[in-house]
Amino acid sequence: MKNKCVGCGSIFQFENPDLPGYITKEVYEQREVPLCMRCFRTRHYNDDKQIATFDFDYRKIFTKENVKKSLYVLVVDLFDLDHSLIFQEEQYLHNVPLLIIANKYDLLSHIISKDKLYSYLQKYFSKLNYSYIDILIYSIYHKEDSLTLQEILLRQDLPKQIYFIGATNVGKSSILNQLFKLNNKDFYEITTSNYMQTTLDEIRLSFYEKTIIDTPGVVRGNSFVNYLDKKTFDKITPKKPIKPRVYQLNPGQTLFIDDFVQLNFIKGNKTSFILYIENNLNIHRTKLEYAQAKYASLKKNVLKLPTILEQKLLGKKMKYLVKNNLDQKQDVVFAGLGFVTLHGEIEVEVICYENIDVYTREAMI
Repeated sequence: MKNKCVGCGSIFQFENPDLPGYITKEVYEQREVPLCMRCFRTRHYNDDKQIATFDFDYRKIFTKENVKKSLYVLVVDLFDLDHSLIFQEEQYLHNVPLLIIANKYDLLSHIISKDKLYSYLQKYFSKLNYSYIDILIYSIYHKEDSLTLQEILLRQDLPKQIYFIGATNVGKSSILNQLFKLNNKDFYEITTSNYMQTTLDEIRLSFYEKTIIDTPGVVRGNSFVNYLDKKTFDKITPKKPIKPRVYQLNPGQTLFIDDFVQLNFIKGNKTSFILYIENNLNIHRTKLEYAQAKYASLKKNVLKLPTILEQKLLGKKMKYLVKNNLDQKQDVVFAGLGFVTLHGEIEVEVICYENIDVYTREAMI
């Protein structure tokens, strides 16, 4: 496999440092298991340089021949569940052997049990007509989850070729690193980072008598992660268990989530707004009648993210009216950022950028 980087799957090349797989000839010849320059710098200097990438053709892994002999492991991000579902290829997932891994449970484990979450996910994926063999709620920090995954993958009644698929940054490569560490201390880790598209091509790994294939993440459209630079992206990405932030609001009050989202409580009785977002994001509460007048000052002193350049990429702000019924409990989701849970018979105006998906769903928690 020396013609490919073991970290990202790119084919080695010696000419252009701005393209995937770049390595110097000297390093290539000296090292038994070489890494491309990008993977080397990501691992040792946390410098996940963005380079020109090429679209990975997922159609080739869903050919009739492949489907007959493959198990597909779909990895989704529990904190960004709806936007973890991948692209047009959802059509391929209805009639294939499918295992679903609901990753990053460590962010929510203190506020929802596995049993309750499993029931929620069963209903969620049933509505999508996914025919799956099981749903595994997973955290890379829980060794027992990796042991359970290993047990499932090694079942003799399941195919010997296993594709790991999913959107960018759902944690496919991190899961595989944990899986292989169980039995092989010398396993050479796949490169991971918090930024998009770390894996650039297929990476084939021998796993007992089976073969596991890690694939590049599919870039999700209309998500904050597509428009933010690395510094801002790191600030909105949760790394520790989420602390729900509860605000008791009266009609006529407003919540700003930095300058990413504005929630205007238009109509209803006093109720709680529960925010599930990165713990260090700024939240500012004010009266709706003052929100516009104070905005310039707030933007300068409090609501500093996203940056002016990022705002231009995100597009103009759009307004959405969300109605919640008396006995209803629903989440309003902001793709790539988090969600807010609403209770009671209320109306809320949501203001967000035009290039970001904003939608409602049955409350997860």
